[in-house]
Amino acid sequence: MVIAACSSDDSSSDDVDSPSDDTSPASEPTAATADSTPAGTERERTTTAATTTETTPTTEPPAPRCGDGIEPSGPVELRLVHTLSGDVAKYYFPDVVARFEEQHPGIKVEVVKADLTEAGGLADVFTSEGTPPDVVLGTNLLVREQIDSGAFLPVEDCAGGGLPPGLTGLLPAVETTYTYDGTLWAAPYNVSTPLLMYDGNVWTRAGLDPDDPPTTIAELLETARALDESGVVDTGMVLYDKSALWLLTETAAKQGRLLMEPDNGRAPRIDTIELVDDGTIALLEEMRQMKQQGLIAWAGLNADNQTDLVMLVAPAETTGLTLHTSASLGDIFRLDDSELLRDVDVRVAPLPGPGPGASPGGGALWLVDGVDDDRVSASWQLIDWLTQPERIAELAAYTGYVPTTPAAVEHPITVESWQLHPQLRVAYDQVADTPGTFAATGIQVGSMAQVLRAIEIGVAGAVDGNQDPATTMRVADDSVRSVLEAYGQL
Repeated sequence: MVIAACSSDDSSSDDVDSPSDDTSPASEPTAATADSTPAGTERERTTTAATTTETTPTTEPPAPRCGDGIEPSGPVELRLVHTLSGDVAKYYFPDVVARFEEQHPGIKVEVVKADLTEAGGLADVFTSEGTPPDVVLGTNLLVREQIDSGAFLPVEDCAGGGLPPGLTGLLPAVETTYTYDGTLWAAPYNVSTPLLMYDGNVWTRAGLDPDDPPTTIAELLETARALDESGVVDTGMVLYDKSALWLLTETAAKQGRLLMEPDNGRAPRIDTIELVDDGTIALLEEMRQMKQQGLIAWAGLNADNQTDLVMLVAPAETTGLTLHTSASLGDIFRLDDSELLRDVDVRVAPLPGPGPGASPGGGALWLVDGVDDDRVSASWQLIDWLTQPERIAELAAYTGYVPTTPAAVEHPITVESWQLHPQLRVAYDQVADTPGTFAATGIQVGSMAQVLRAIEIGVAGAVDGNQDPATTMRVADDSVRSVLEAYGQL
């Protein structure tokens, strides 16, 4: 059987095409300021007023370009660039944009898919022939590059310097992901998280309780061994470059361990890098041995984002579990409902590890700082409309993305979807359990896609390539340093 077009996801990275082996740097950044305080449920903002003898300003402050009540002066055509894939890109997103146009007859939106994570990809959408974008639905891998580019306005500028009302109560980890130097830059939209996925029927035939999934890395590997020993499947689990990376980065996040100082890269310059510790090397060595023993299958890049899923279900049933993005759940449920998946008990569980939570993946909507005020105001209307609780709830129900505010969680669409598919709530609970700290939300650096790809190559070299983990991770460390030096952060 074939699973068609499941949405891609995460740094995780959610909903982006997999970066290639190329680790060349993106365009040179502009200066930035370090963020030393993570965003949380309470946002601390301070302003400093200069004391002068003059009481009358010599110039008027610039008029706001976006926000409530600020309308374009006439018809506007916008260009929105996105990185979505799967059913959400083919069907849902064009439909929701069309509904926006119906409600805003003076605004037309051209929707264009682009690969932004390749080196130079972000710059290309602004410098290539044609109209530059007005809105970018970028990924969590591009946060630093988009801020440093100087091409975007913080969404707070459209809400008087505070959170836009539609984003009230953002989950702490999500807010931290898109906040830099105390400012929320983008409006979180398609937020995802990596999960453990398996077919409950396969586990039952293997003598395992599908209601008792592993909660730690040690239990995960023991479960894989038990599945393999049962003879029901050929291998206990399937890994691929990104999911193996999660076992490294998400374990550190759950431990509260920074991979880079200061602030996991949220600073103009990085002082220290420590990608692995003794526990990481031991884990990679154990997985290397399991791969050599035939207990772990390897799906490489998993570029179609479905090879690992196909291996879980009939007629293949070659492996017992995988780690996969929550963004694919909607596609899986639609296949299940269409009876293309036969005798499948779709199960999901939180990502195993030393603690709860996982770094948010997916993406957010960014407002381009254009020269045309009408296009800026119209673009904000689009972003604000797309991120209202009803639309976020609708998107989450269709895909497996996470509703990110209390209003979206409490919306009847979410309530109904969780009743129909309780698996969707697992993704939400995992992100809700993630603290808004720099450690828990993962690294945030320039050329982040290339940085993570360098780490993936090191992990894959150890587990799939049967090489010494300490050696492959030293090479990965060198590659990461080269990327960050070229970007200007090291």
